[in-house]
Amino acid sequence: GTTEVPLFVLQLTKQLKKTQNKLTVGLEIPINYQKEIDEFMKNGDFEKLKKLDHFKYPDGRTSIAMEQLIKGLRELSNIRVICFDIDTNLSSGVNRDSLMGVNLSNVYNGGQMIILTGNLHANLKEGYILKHIFCWRDNMELYAGRLQGKRCWNERWKS
Repeated sequence: GTTEVPLFVLQLTKQLKKTQNKLTVGLEIPINYQKEIDEFMKNGDFEKLKKLDHFKYPDGRTSIAMEQLIKGLRELSNIRVICFDIDTNLSSGVNRDSLMGVNLSNVYNGGQMIILTGNLHANLKEGYILKHIFCWRDNMELYAGRLQGKRCWNERWKS
Protein backbone atom coordinates (compact mmCIF):
# COMPACT_ATOMS: atom_id res chain seq x y z
CA GLY A 1 0.00 0.00 0.00
CA THR A 2 2.31 2.83 1.02
CA THR A 3 4.60 2.33 -1.97
CA GLU A 4 2.30 0.96 -4.62
CA VAL A 5 -0.67 3.32 -4.27
CA PRO A 6 1.24 6.62 -4.78
CA LEU A 7 3.01 5.07 -7.77
CA PHE A 8 -0.34 3.94 -9.15
CA VAL A 9 -1.79 7.45 -8.72
CA LEU A 10 1.13 8.91 -10.65
CA GLN A 11 0.78 6.36 -13.46
CA LEU A 12 -3.00 6.88 -13.58
CA THR A 13 -2.50 10.65 -13.75
CA LYS A 14 -0.06 10.26 -16.63
CA GLN A 15 -2.53 8.06 -18.51
CA LEU A 16 -5.50 10.36 -17.96
CA LYS A 17 -3.44 13.42 -18.85
CA LYS A 18 -3.19 12.09 -22.40
CA THR A 19 -6.92 12.57 -22.95
CA GLN A 20 -8.04 15.09 -20.32
CA ASN A 21 -7.66 18.85 -20.54
CA LYS A 22 -8.66 19.44 -16.92
CA LEU A 23 -7.19 17.07 -14.37
CA THR A 24 -7.02 17.57 -10.61
CA VAL A 25 -5.26 15.35 -8.09
CA GLY A 26 -6.50 15.55 -4.51
CA LEU A 27 -4.12 14.57 -1.73
CA GLU A 28 -5.06 14.03 1.90
CA ILE A 29 -2.96 16.93 3.10
CA PRO A 30 -4.43 19.62 5.38
CA ILE A 31 -6.06 22.37 3.35
CA ASN A 32 -4.07 25.05 5.16
CA TYR A 33 -0.93 23.73 3.38
CA GLN A 34 -2.36 24.45 -0.08
CA LYS A 35 -0.18 27.55 -0.44
CA GLU A 36 2.97 25.49 0.21
CA ILE A 37 1.88 22.81 -2.28
CA ASP A 38 1.20 25.52 -4.88
CA GLU A 39 4.63 27.03 -4.25
CA PHE A 40 6.25 23.62 -4.64
CA MET A 41 4.44 23.09 -7.94
CA LYS A 42 6.05 26.34 -9.14
CA ASN A 43 9.57 26.12 -7.67
CA GLY A 44 10.16 22.42 -6.96
CA ASP A 45 11.70 22.93 -3.51
CA PHE A 46 10.56 19.79 -1.71
CA GLU A 47 12.76 20.53 1.30
CA LYS A 48 10.31 23.30 2.27
CA LEU A 49 7.43 20.81 2.22
CA LYS A 50 9.35 18.38 4.40
CA LYS A 51 9.47 21.04 7.13
CA LEU A 52 5.67 21.13 7.42
CA ASP A 53 4.17 19.22 10.37
CA HIS A 54 2.19 17.00 7.99
CA PHE A 55 5.36 15.55 6.50
CA LYS A 56 6.85 14.68 9.90
CA TYR A 57 4.49 11.78 10.70
CA PRO A 58 6.18 8.36 10.38
CA ASP A 59 3.55 6.78 8.16
CA GLY A 60 2.55 6.53 4.50
CA ARG A 61 1.98 10.28 4.27
CA THR A 62 5.72 10.84 4.55
CA SER A 63 6.93 7.86 2.55
CA ILE A 64 9.47 8.12 -0.22
CA ALA A 65 6.69 7.02 -2.58
CA MET A 66 4.55 10.03 -1.59
CA GLU A 67 7.52 12.30 -2.18
CA GLN A 68 7.99 10.71 -5.60
CA LEU A 69 4.28 11.17 -6.34
CA ILE A 70 4.30 14.86 -5.48
CA LYS A 71 7.51 15.44 -7.43
CA GLY A 72 6.14 13.43 -10.36
CA LEU A 73 2.93 15.46 -10.44
CA ARG A 74 5.01 18.63 -10.64
CA GLU A 75 6.72 17.34 -13.78
CA LEU A 76 3.38 17.03 -15.58
CA SER A 77 1.94 20.08 -17.30
CA ASN A 78 -1.44 21.53 -16.38
CA ILE A 79 -2.09 19.29 -13.39
CA ARG A 80 -3.80 20.89 -10.44
CA VAL A 81 -2.86 19.41 -7.05
CA ILE A 82 -5.23 20.19 -4.21
CA CYS A 83 -5.16 19.53 -0.47
CA PHE A 84 -8.48 18.39 0.97
CA ASP A 85 -7.89 17.26 4.56
CA ILE A 86 -9.23 19.53 7.29
CA ASP A 87 -7.34 22.57 8.54
CA THR A 88 -4.89 21.58 11.27
CA ASN A 89 -6.27 24.37 13.46
CA LEU A 90 -9.75 22.81 13.74
CA SER A 91 -10.71 21.06 16.94
CA SER A 92 -10.92 17.30 17.15
CA GLY A 93 -14.70 17.48 17.65
CA VAL A 94 -15.46 18.19 13.98
CA ASN A 95 -16.69 15.62 11.48
CA ARG A 96 -13.42 15.34 9.59
CA ASP A 97 -14.70 13.16 6.79
CA SER A 98 -17.67 15.42 6.02
CA LEU A 99 -15.40 18.47 6.00
CA MET A 100 -12.99 16.69 3.66
CA GLY A 101 -15.93 16.17 1.31
CA VAL A 102 -16.89 19.83 1.57
CA ASN A 103 -13.27 20.82 0.84
CA LEU A 104 -13.29 18.65 -2.30
CA SER A 105 -16.59 20.07 -3.40
CA ASN A 106 -15.39 23.65 -2.89
CA VAL A 107 -12.31 23.25 -5.11
CA TYR A 108 -13.87 21.19 -7.87
CA ASN A 109 -13.78 23.21 -11.10
CA GLY A 110 -14.67 20.66 -13.75
CA GLY A 111 -12.79 17.89 -15.45
CA GLN A 112 -11.62 14.74 -13.75
CA MET A 113 -10.35 14.34 -10.20
CA ILE A 114 -8.14 11.63 -8.82
CA ILE A 115 -8.40 11.42 -5.04
CA LEU A 116 -5.85 9.70 -2.83
CA THR A 117 -7.18 9.11 0.66
CA GLY A 118 -6.66 6.63 3.46
CA ASN A 119 -8.57 3.40 3.66
CA LEU A 120 -10.36 4.48 6.85
CA HIS A 121 -11.98 7.45 5.10
CA ALA A 122 -12.76 5.50 1.97
CA ASN A 123 -14.62 2.75 3.82
CA LEU A 124 -17.13 4.96 5.63
CA LYS A 125 -20.71 4.02 4.94
CA GLU A 126 -22.13 7.52 5.28
CA GLY A 127 -21.12 11.14 5.28
CA TYR A 128 -20.79 14.04 2.89
CA ILE A 129 -18.18 12.32 0.73
CA LEU A 130 -20.43 9.32 0.15
CA LYS A 131 -23.70 11.17 -0.34
CA HIS A 132 -22.54 14.04 -2.53
CA ILE A 133 -19.27 13.27 -4.21
CA PHE A 134 -18.11 9.70 -4.61
CA CYS A 135 -19.61 6.25 -4.99
CA TRP A 136 -17.29 4.21 -2.75
CA ARG A 137 -16.48 0.53 -3.06
CA ASP A 138 -15.28 -1.66 -0.22
CA ASN A 139 -11.58 -2.12 0.49
CA MET A 140 -10.27 0.36 -2.03
CA GLU A 141 -7.71 2.98 -1.10
CA LEU A 142 -7.82 4.89 -4.35
CA TYR A 143 -10.76 6.30 -6.22
CA ALA A 144 -10.93 8.09 -9.50
CA GLY A 145 -14.00 10.25 -9.66
CA ARG A 146 -15.57 12.82 -11.90
CA LEU A 147 -18.20 15.14 -10.54
CA GLN A 148 -21.21 15.99 -12.65
CA GLY A 149 -23.49 17.94 -10.40
CA LYS A 150 -24.35 15.33 -7.79
CA ARG A 151 -23.72 12.34 -10.06
CA CYS A 152 -20.44 10.49 -9.89
CA TRP A 153 -18.59 7.45 -11.03
CA ASN A 154 -15.57 5.53 -10.00
CA GLU A 155 -13.78 2.59 -11.44
CA ARG A 156 -11.41 -0.01 -10.15
CA TRP A 157 -8.40 0.67 -12.38
CA LYS A 158 -6.57 -2.46 -13.44
CA SER A 159 -2.86 -2.49 -14.11
